[in-house]
Amino acid sequence: MKKTPCVIYQFVLLVVVLGLCGCQGADKGSIKVPATTQWTDSGIDVCKGQAISVHATGDVYVNKKIQSGPSGIDDTRVKPLTKLVLRTYNVTSKAKHGALIAKIGKNGKPFPVGAQHEVKADSKGRLYLGLNDKDLGNNQGHYLAKITVK
Repeated sequence: MKKTPCVIYQFVLLVVVLGLCGCQGADKGSIKVPATTQWTDSGIDVCKGQAISVHATGDVYVNKKIQSGPSGIDDTRVKPLTKLVLRTYNVTSKAKHGALIAKIGKNGKPFPVGAQHEVKADSKGRLYLGLNDKDLGNNQGHYLAKITVK
């Protein structure tokens, strides 16, 4: 008695179901994250429990004078008072000002990403990337983020 057709049908069904949920892995090229846009749609849907890996490069200006990399502004190069003022403009207190941040879903809770980060998705939804800055009007530049989802 052959069971091969049954196994093949089960495999095909699994592939179709995973494809419909948007839960497959993804390996995107570099995504441009402008410093003037609060949230950039990565085009990637993730499922709870999937591993999200982000590697980011680039520099932005969070105002006319202060430069930031994906990990946020270098605290040693900013006066203490300026640092306190900048923190009032943070989207999340868990990352430095100007850092690359992310969220899952339009109403998801922002979390720090920085220059390199791996995290397990805590929910299902679209992955968005952004800048830890509420005042985007005086920003310039962009980050490039390479995202892998497994």
